[in-house]
Amino acid sequence: MKHYIAQFGDLPEATRISILKRTLAVFAVFGVIAGIAVWRSHTGEQKAARLQFNSITDKAVTSLQENMGAYEQVLHGGVALFKAVGPVSRRQWETYVTGLKLSETYPGLQAVGYATVYDFAKVDELEKSVRAEGLQGFTIRPKEKGELNTAILYIEPLDWRNRRALGYDMYSSAVRRDAMKRAMETGKPALSAPVKLMQETEKGVQRGILLYLRVKGQRFDRPDSNDNNDRISGVNGFVYSAFRMGDLMSRILSRTDEFSSNAVRIQIFDGSEADKEDLLFDSAGGAQAVETWRPAYTEKRQVAFYGRTWHVRFSSLAEFERQSSSFLPWLTALGGAALAFIAAGLFGFVNTGKEIAHSTADKLAAQVDSRKRAQEETRIALRELSHRVKNTLTIVTSIASQTVRHSSDLEEFDSKFRERLLGLSRVHDLLTAGRTYTTSLSEMAAEVLKPYHGDNNDAVSLQGEDLELAPTIAIMLSMLFNELATNATKYGAWSDRNGSVTLAWHVEDVAPAAGSKTPGKQLELIWRERGGPPVKPPTRKGFGSHVIKFSIERSLGGKVDASFETAGVSYVIKIPWAG
Repeated sequence: MKHYIAQFGDLPEATRISILKRTLAVFAVFGVIAGIAVWRSHTGEQKAARLQFNSITDKAVTSLQENMGAYEQVLHGGVALFKAVGPVSRRQWETYVTGLKLSETYPGLQAVGYATVYDFAKVDELEKSVRAEGLQGFTIRPKEKGELNTAILYIEPLDWRNRRALGYDMYSSAVRRDAMKRAMETGKPALSAPVKLMQETEKGVQRGILLYLRVKGQRFDRPDSNDNNDRISGVNGFVYSAFRMGDLMSRILSRTDEFSSNAVRIQIFDGSEADKEDLLFDSAGGAQAVETWRPAYTEKRQVAFYGRTWHVRFSSLAEFERQSSSFLPWLTALGGAALAFIAAGLFGFVNTGKEIAHSTADKLAAQVDSRKRAQEETRIALRELSHRVKNTLTIVTSIASQTVRHSSDLEEFDSKFRERLLGLSRVHDLLTAGRTYTTSLSEMAAEVLKPYHGDNNDAVSLQGEDLELAPTIAIMLSMLFNELATNATKYGAWSDRNGSVTLAWHVEDVAPAAGSKTPGKQLELIWRERGGPPVKPPTRKGFGSHVIKFSIERSLGGKVDASFETAGVSYVIKIPWAG
């Protein structure tokens, strides 16, 4: 494995990056697949949880409706008792309610009572008759004449809490009166808005509701009676049920299948909106931890009960979400991650081996090419050496000839000839391999060309901005200038004393390379000869042409275009410029 890792490290950086990118792409693909699987598992789990949550809410609402319907039947039974017996005694009422077995059959029902309608003028007589039955503390309250006066006469079970309600005039309370009026007018059960029951003490107070059903008298049976006073006077009393909402809902929900107050929170509001002031019941009891909990599942229902509308809101709690969740999404995620790592690892391993094999083959091929190139360079070097020697002798002969023509005596000839031979030596220094200094283009061109034109400064014209050349470019251009100057001296403009050479250069923008948006640059050089012998196009390419091609096209990646006009030869050289 260490050897394998070492071989991976020996691969080119671009290849290593490519392998890593492709491996990461494979990992990403499998990661996406795993992510989709996790998402599907999670959403499936959420759908199942939502179905379970909806099932619980449906059952809770159904249980509430069924229980309220059962409580309604209790009232109808009470009314039927009055119809069958006529005036009902306290003993008969106790027997009726006891037979209902409220604690077993109707859980949550606080009391079943009867409120009589009495003539306020006979209030004292009513109190005396009730006290004579053994209820010595019986007192009607409030004892004020009203539109209709009522008093709770019977209430069962007659425990200490329900005894607190005996004698109370419910019609004196606006909230209770509204429900009692609806019961009188419709003849149907009527539910009150939230109230504080008379059974409540200072501790453990719960919101209460009352369900009324009228017990009608003979006058109310008249079909032509539309007068409100007739309606009031035609009612003997009300059979009613009292509920403490906390006790009622706790009993109902405890008998509701699948419901748990630890898993689902239920809130009941009187009215169509969830107004905090109208809260009837909260299974959480206002616990702070539940108040700050953000449920994943909620459900709202509007339920109508006997002239009132209840807004019922369900919310999932932490226990429900824990029970409805599983480890399947996590296991799917872990399995997907492991699969992604394995797949990416295998892909990277195989691709690395493939690239190592290609790299080894490329290295072997490169070694073969390197040997061939070395042999080719050796052959070119030998040919160049022969060419240089010949050119040098030709140049020396030309320099001697030009020096003789422009010298007045032997001493002047000796001085100028030596100076020009030293200049030629400096040119050969530039062409020596291994030189690493940088120089400016204008200085280098002047130094290379000086030995060829001698003191005749009109024979050469250098035109262009001063550019700094990298060592490789400087050496290749010096070879080019030397070759062009040699040809000019042997065959071209400088073979005639009136001939001249112009060397111009500039940097220009070129179109962006493939795959790039940034414009490139290139250095353009123009070599133009004038005033020499008439030019004829060459019939073959000599070694000098190969030197020019090697120095520009192969070494610098440039391009050379030659033009053989009669007036003089011209060369346009273009090479990439990094500046």
